[in-house]
Amino acid sequence: MEDLAERLIKWSDKQKEWQRDLLRRIAEGEILDANAHREYAEFITSEKYNACHDWFVKPQSTPALNLQPLKLTHLAKVDTLSEPVRLKKLEHLEGANHLAPGAALEFAPRGLNIVAGSNGSGKSGYTRILKQIAASRAPGTVLPNVYKEHLEPSAVVTYSVGGTEYRSFSWTSASNESNDELRRIRVFDTVSAQSHLGRSSEVAYVPPALQVLSEYVSALNEISSLIENLVTEAKAKEIDFSLLSQGAENNVIDSLGKKPAADLIRSLKCLSPEQKVRVEELPAQISSLTQSDPAKLAIQASDRSRRLLILKNTLEKVAQIINAQEISKIADLLSKRKQAQEKVETAVNMLKDDPLLAEGTGNATWRHLWNAAHDHVAASVKDFENFSQLQSCPLCQQELDLEAKDRFSKFQTFIKAEAQEALRQTEDTLENKIVTIQNIVLPAEGEVASQTQFIEAYSVETSSSLNKVLNIYSSLRNWLISRDEAFYAELPPEAPSDESGWQELSARVAKICGELDQFSANENESAVELRQTDSSANSIINLKSELETLKLQENLFKSSNELRQEHDRRLRVEYLAKAQRETSTRNATSYNKELSKDYVDKVCDQFKVEANNLGIDRVPVALRFDKATKGVNYIRVELEEVLGHAVLDVLSEGEQRMSAIAGFFADLTESGDQSLLVFDDPVSSLDQVFRRKVAKRLIREAAQRQVVVFTHDITFVQELYEQHELWSKDRNVVGETAVASPHYLHINRTSNGTGVPTEAEHWYQVKLTSKISSLRNRIAGTRQIYKAHDETKYLQLAQDISGSIRECWEVLVEEVLLAGVVTRFKRSVETQKLKDLIPLSNEDLERVSRGMGLNSRFFRGHSAPADDQTAPPSPDELEQLVKELDDYRKEIIQRRDDLHSARKKPKKS
Repeated sequence: MEDLAERLIKWSDKQKEWQRDLLRRIAEGEILDANAHREYAEFITSEKYNACHDWFVKPQSTPALNLQPLKLTHLAKVDTLSEPVRLKKLEHLEGANHLAPGAALEFAPRGLNIVAGSNGSGKSGYTRILKQIAASRAPGTVLPNVYKEHLEPSAVVTYSVGGTEYRSFSWTSASNESNDELRRIRVFDTVSAQSHLGRSSEVAYVPPALQVLSEYVSALNEISSLIENLVTEAKAKEIDFSLLSQGAENNVIDSLGKKPAADLIRSLKCLSPEQKVRVEELPAQISSLTQSDPAKLAIQASDRSRRLLILKNTLEKVAQIINAQEISKIADLLSKRKQAQEKVETAVNMLKDDPLLAEGTGNATWRHLWNAAHDHVAASVKDFENFSQLQSCPLCQQELDLEAKDRFSKFQTFIKAEAQEALRQTEDTLENKIVTIQNIVLPAEGEVASQTQFIEAYSVETSSSLNKVLNIYSSLRNWLISRDEAFYAELPPEAPSDESGWQELSARVAKICGELDQFSANENESAVELRQTDSSANSIINLKSELETLKLQENLFKSSNELRQEHDRRLRVEYLAKAQRETSTRNATSYNKELSKDYVDKVCDQFKVEANNLGIDRVPVALRFDKATKGVNYIRVELEEVLGHAVLDVLSEGEQRMSAIAGFFADLTESGDQSLLVFDDPVSSLDQVFRRKVAKRLIREAAQRQVVVFTHDITFVQELYEQHELWSKDRNVVGETAVASPHYLHINRTSNGTGVPTEAEHWYQVKLTSKISSLRNRIAGTRQIYKAHDETKYLQLAQDISGSIRECWEVLVEEVLLAGVVTRFKRSVETQKLKDLIPLSNEDLERVSRGMGLNSRFFRGHSAPADDQTAPPSPDELEQLVKELDDYRKEIIQRRDDLHSARKKPKKS
């Protein structure tokens, strides 16, 4: 099966060249700004313009783009993720929950890191900080210490990306600053588990091919918006030919933008002297022939037919300009203008830093003044670029010194800023739409009254409906051109209130226009019949036709320049519309959904694998593709074959947690990113059934990346160690490298606060060799105190070390003498280790008893006689006790190895 990248390439090969180039630039990681979008918009429109050969003045062509199609190698550039992000140190500075100031956790760069502590020891404080810095389904907030003076929570994170070069990031709760590298770390906790199960959520990882398609759709929308602005601008420049549209001129004007109209305009000539005389003579001849009643009535009927058609055309044009879609666009433009004004205001505040600038500099009035001055100078100064090149001010004519020129440069930079440009474009587009609406010519009140009165003769219902429709459009027109920004308030009372109302209005207009068409046809038939009853009527018609033809020629010739402009304007509107259709996102969006569905299906399949690994394969739960919106894919955990019930209402707490963890891992399908994963209490005391499954899954994940687990469950910690041991053995069997041992940190509460690492509890989680190493370090630390004769402090330390040596003899019995067959806190009995048991002699028993007894004498917990004033053992004596323990450990291991060797030797026959 082809991967997503190959499928995207095949699809892109069928697209336009400029679209393939756009895909390439996105795939290469280029950030496309407004100028890049504008280049594409100009390229597309120029291509369309060049395809037309009926221009009077052809629009200027833009420079051709160097188009390069998308290739598979381009996608490979975005498909290669950066090196993994690993955490080195998390240091709390102050203010976060009850964490102690300066408390810090240092992590091993690879493998599993266990941070354990009892409830209230500070684990959640550290996790909340990480959730703010990293990526989490439920980041929440970090509260200050409610028991002390409120300080702004802050911390410092030390991390690496790939190698061993460390970087630091300072975090404060009040700052919105984020670090994109640290956002690659993902955090799982109880709250995010609820988020996984309780609602539809985004897929965490989006493959590069889908990222490219999503950004491509966004770019198409931006390009389409720019072309839409050009369409609006072109429509707003429509020339009003209402004074010219009296008869046959209508046909010419309606055909503008087509080749026959262009040929006609090119053939226009001025009237000859004879034709001009004929224009003056014809009205008198027509008047003398129209004295008969039938002729008059025929002319009146013909005139009514024409006026009815003009009314119909006007109504259709108004309905095209004023409708729900156009009103929505104006409302959007007003919203965009408000946002752009706020950004410009931010830029204006930058100008205010100059104490010499007058109040109001940079506001709307000032900008109009600047643009007017700029246009004035540009019209008179050759190759004018900016005011700083002038020697004097264009308004006051005073000479410009260097300081004034610098200020002009600052103004020029401000005006050209992207925020200002965005505001200008939005205002121009809004202005064009308003001008288009202003140019609507509705029938005057008296004219409406006379026409509706006549229409009543045909249909009272049509006359009444026409009156209402014209009233609605008149109110909407006046409301729209009032430039009232309260577009979010209610529409005029006459206007439709919802979509069905607009549909009803559109249907009513269509019905009225159809009836007006029919009424016009009736009047025309009446005129024909009247002309047939009077012989002079035909003569009148012929004379009127001759006069109209001459006047048409005269009027068209006088308006030839305007006709040429209008012809080209309509061509621009037509070809801009074609260009805009080329930026449609329908094809890309549809294909994005298709690829997204295929990818998310993989994520859902991986959920089944994870669920099986975690022991919930019999729980009727699955991950489903929910929806894809604007390039973002959403998934949801659902119950299978159970409708109408939420996952959180049906599954047990343990099943819920396992489902969420399965979703967490499935979410990362095919990401290829091996950055840190953080788990805060992945299992609780209620999850006994699932502890081993989760521990096994985390150990295997830690073989590939850095993993940090926060937990209060000491049994779960033991399970992690056991699973690590089993996993290491499995790897050894197949010849794979051993997995690093878990790095254990224990945190506790102190008088300064929580989250403070301590070695005290760590003692119970490590192997005998680690305990012996720790003992030697502790003994070395007592030598200075011993030499300083600080007897009280040394006594306490010596007693603690003696007790620890005694504990090591107990662990020696478990780990070495009994070979780990039976271990405290461990549920299993390791029967396979029975082969490591060795015969024990009386001497062995005496050595163990002696080691236990010597150290029992000095450690706390065993009562001594009142007259026993024996001094505690010196550091050298303690070192000797540890040496005896370690020597005996090594001896037993050697004896075990000898026993294994003897068993392997063949027996003599």
